[in-house]
Amino acid sequence: MFFSSICAYSQITLDFQSPLSNLYLVKLTDTETKYYYLNQTALNSSHQFSLYNLDGTHFKTINMPIKPDPSAIVYWLGYISRTLFDNDPSNIEYLVYYVWDSAGQYNYYMREVKVIREDGFVLLDELYGDLGGIFSTEEGTKLQFNDYHYANGTPFSNLTKVFNLPGEFPTSTVDGNSIVESSLSLFPNPNNGSFYIKFNTENKENFIIELYSFSGKLLDSFISTTYHTQIKNLNFPSGMYFLNAKTTQGNQLKSFIIQK
Repeated sequence: MFFSSICAYSQITLDFQSPLSNLYLVKLTDTETKYYYLNQTALNSSHQFSLYNLDGTHFKTINMPIKPDPSAIVYWLGYISRTLFDNDPSNIEYLVYYVWDSAGQYNYYMREVKVIREDGFVLLDELYGDLGGIFSTEEGTKLQFNDYHYANGTPFSNLTKVFNLPGEFPTSTVDGNSIVESSLSLFPNPNNGSFYIKFNTENKENFIIELYSFSGKLLDSFISTTYHTQIKNLNFPSGMYFLNAKTTQGNQLKSFIIQK
């Protein structure tokens, strides 16, 4: 008696291709997933952003309110959701993080975080807010800020603020545009261009570390294979910079100051 078997493999097929780079999946609800097109230059020039359907077709363009200062730039935009910031699923909300230097020569660093509905209504406006992240707890969803006030490149006061959010994250995914609760330490800060980065975890994974100028320009990037990394001798002028660490759980943001 002879037996025959047929091994059938499902085929990997191209869903779509797009001339747009940096498309990130976002979960608006548990049953609605879109792509967010991340274009930092266009975001700051037109002050609007677009969402795309899963087949790559355009879904919606959202116009953002006027910036808090003519020189302000959008350092980060994320947490795009229908269910996180209010109880009205008919509207999309998002969080935007602005930075600018009101003195013109890095003497007084300004930052502002806003939570905005797509109709332009501002749900939260936090001046000096340095976003810590959004995370779920047994007491609900929390939004954390670390407020820093700067003069001559030095923080002269700081505090932590935690807000309760009415909604919660969609389940089953970590969006590519989310910031997770920070487990990242950067020291010393300020520094002379050399500093240490420590992730408060011993999980074995690669961390992508990106360094940005105050204006939001990507200056350098590194891959760290350990949870304790040293960055040495950055040839950057004195000023304020931003570090974005990409992990398997999401993004972690830190600001730092170089003083030479």
